[in-house]
Amino acid sequence: MSGFIYNRLKSRLRNAPLRSKLTFTVQLTGIGTILFAGISLFAYQAYQLREQFSFELSTLTRMLANYSVAPVSFEDTRGMTDVLSGLASREDVRFAALRDTSGKVLAQIGETTLDLADSSATSGAIFDGWWVICREPLVPHDETEPIGELVIGASFQPLFFDALLKFIPALLVLAGLCAIGMVVLTRVSVRIVLGGLDQLSASVSRIASTSDYNVRAAVFSEDEVGQLTTTFNGMLDKLQTSDQEIRASNHSLATEITERKRLERALVESSRLAGMAEVATSVLHNVGNVLNSVNVSTLLLRDRLESSKLKSLQRTTELMAPHLDEPGPFFSSDPRGRLVPKFITEITRELAKERSDLLTEIQSLVGNVEHIKEIVTTQQSYSRTAGVSEKINPQELIEDAIRINQPSMDRHSVTVSREEVSDVTLLADRHKVLQILVNLVSNAVHAVKQGELEFRRFEIRMTVEDDTLSIVVRDHGVGIKPEDLTRIFRHGFTTRPDGHGFGLHSGAIAARELGGSLDVASDGLGQGASFTLTIPLVTPPPTPVRLTNSPFSARP
Repeated sequence: MSGFIYNRLKSRLRNAPLRSKLTFTVQLTGIGTILFAGISLFAYQAYQLREQFSFELSTLTRMLANYSVAPVSFEDTRGMTDVLSGLASREDVRFAALRDTSGKVLAQIGETTLDLADSSATSGAIFDGWWVICREPLVPHDETEPIGELVIGASFQPLFFDALLKFIPALLVLAGLCAIGMVVLTRVSVRIVLGGLDQLSASVSRIASTSDYNVRAAVFSEDEVGQLTTTFNGMLDKLQTSDQEIRASNHSLATEITERKRLERALVESSRLAGMAEVATSVLHNVGNVLNSVNVSTLLLRDRLESSKLKSLQRTTELMAPHLDEPGPFFSSDPRGRLVPKFITEITRELAKERSDLLTEIQSLVGNVEHIKEIVTTQQSYSRTAGVSEKINPQELIEDAIRINQPSMDRHSVTVSREEVSDVTLLADRHKVLQILVNLVSNAVHAVKQGELEFRRFEIRMTVEDDTLSIVVRDHGVGIKPEDLTRIFRHGFTTRPDGHGFGLHSGAIAARELGGSLDVASDGLGQGASFTLTIPLVTPPPTPVRLTNSPFSARP
């Protein structure tokens, strides 16, 4: 309870105005000083009173000891009792006893619980709590050996409390007079000491409420408060100058902020278009690869048709044309006619083989044309839904990204392994996710295509944790230098001779627009690289995007 009260008082004092704190401190110090002085004065008086009481009791004991020598010498019990009965009138004397040298009590008044058996005790007063014990030996005249002793015990307590009851009213009157004077003096002194500080506080409050930096605090003294006021006025001069400069530059700063926001929006739009161009460039590149195969098949068909055995068959029909009315003699007697059946048999076999080869090439040509159609159709489907969040299957997007890069993978004998997660639905912009995956798959293919055949592979792993989807594309290719990890997402930065530096930059922006991040990790050159796309299963509302120069990631 006392701790609670102390903490409450401490808290209220801490939050009180400075004037109240100073007044309270001065008054508390004054009250403490008065109490200490009063208590010290009473303690000194009590000490003097005790010494006086001890001296008077010792003197009384010596006098009564002299009177008791004769009754003790003659063993006059009545005389001894008469000597001691003179002490009955004193309220402070609680007991008195005459004893012989053996400690036997010869006469006694009053009762005590104190141990008086020590007959060897010296004369004089001894204090035991509130008790004052006086001993005086009984020595006959012209003798040196005592015949007994007188012991008187008195209580100092009644005298002490009587003095205390007289002192307390005087102390209270003195404390009251001092308190009244202290209150008056405190008010005057606090007003003098804090006058400048009050003026300074009022000036600060006015400046804070009106923002008028023309206000100055008056200096009343040359003490610390006066120095503080002078310093504050100097700070106001500088602040007023700075405020004028700030006000002068506000218009240009507002214009610059507006321009920066416009440029940021333009950068976001450019990044989005760059991402779309990345997908379109990849599509066109893959279509071009398929068109190369179409061109090869077309040239092969042309060469096959130009070298076809049909020309030989045509010359044979021209040879047989004059003999169509009577073919018998021609086939039986003409040497050329006798070779015609055998030639027809052989050329039929050659034409059948030629037809099979042509059908194979035509089938390949049809397949390539269908592949081109599929690539274009896939791109068109994403273009129609760009910018719209919809429920999509992440695994389907991964397959589409692989399909778009499939011709390049086939040409360089690159394989991919997948680690799928079933029953995952993503609510996001289909085009942005595909844009990132197409670029990551393309980068993986470029990273491994120059390596040994057994290392021309990469993995795609998909995991879901805490409503967040992570897609990791890990390759075993050329890797990334440590110093390039800090620049990998910067606009225009590329490590490929034929690269343009848009892919990862636009992919990072797209990841942030989806509420996620795009991270990179690599142990160095020749150690491969790992790109991790992390996005929430439900894309949050769009927010402005600004890419930082984070060493290993592009995060919101």
